[in-house]
Amino acid sequence: MIMILSHGNSNVERGFSINKRLFMENMKEQTLIARRIVYDSIQANGGISNFEVSKQFILSVRNSRAKYEEYKEKKRKEEKELSENLKRKREAENKLKELKAKKFRILEVAQ
Repeated sequence: MIMILSHGNSNVERGFSINKRLFMENMKEQTLIARRIVYDSIQANGGISNFEVSKQFILSVRNSRAKYEEYKEKKRKEEKELSENLKRKREAENKLKELKAKKFRILEVAQ
């Protein structure tokens, strides 16, 4: 018995072609990934003509805007937290520089 394995990259190259068709300028990576997931799901179910619109699908579409707003709010909070942390870090670094300078001056006076 002989087993032959293909070393071709046709699946990978086909994926690049699909990504190129789905991609638009200024599109974020997450959007491309989401579009690709939708495309692959439809293809896995036999194409657009065999796609069944279920109740769960309809509910998911209805809730999509709320999920997006929730995601944006979470991102805003994370960015605010990050900027506050950076501000605190800069303040601590400045305070440390001041204390080192003060220590240096005290040591100079003590000599």
